[in-house]
Amino acid sequence: SPIILAANQQRMTELGGEIADGVIFNGNVPLGFLETTGKEWLRTGFERAGRPGAGFSMGVGRMSGISEDREYGYELARRSMAGYLEVPYFRKIMGAQGFEAELEIGYAAVLANDKKAQVASITDEMVDAICIAGTPDEALAKLRKYEGVVDSISLGGGAAMTVPPEQRIAHAHVVIDILKELKGR
Repeated sequence: SPIILAANQQRMTELGGEIADGVIFNGNVPLGFLETTGKEWLRTGFERAGRPGAGFSMGVGRMSGISEDREYGYELARRSMAGYLEVPYFRKIMGAQGFEAELEIGYAAVLANDKKAQVASITDEMVDAICIAGTPDEALAKLRKYEGVVDSISLGGGAAMTVPPEQRIAHAHVVIDILKELKGR
């Protein structure tokens, strides 16, 4: 059986390159990170172990917000991302992508236990950096940007923060339909 490591920071990613058959990056790393830093860290691991890296699998998780109502899709994605404001490595990675001001506002909301402000601190640009959000057509176009970058995408279907269960379930069905369409092409 292949060994696949979960990764998002440097040491775990390098270790994946050294000993594993693949990695799956956490859903909070942007596409640009995968194309550059993530691949550099893997190469360091390959070189350390004297491995060519051939046959190595690279995947990523993605939060999503997909709806015929584009704004609602983005709101679902914001609600998924908002919980990550509590996680130091999320703030480190997203800060390196130029979102320092937004993260400062969001983390202040975390400290104040203000869930509404926490969600509101997530901008559309932040959503676009690490989520698949928007209309179904937009979601398909965004997923296609990962072709040639990763071998697999694990697409999360449910916003966790302040979304009632019935809305999470309905959204999960939309995600399933998108994946069926993508796979069927």
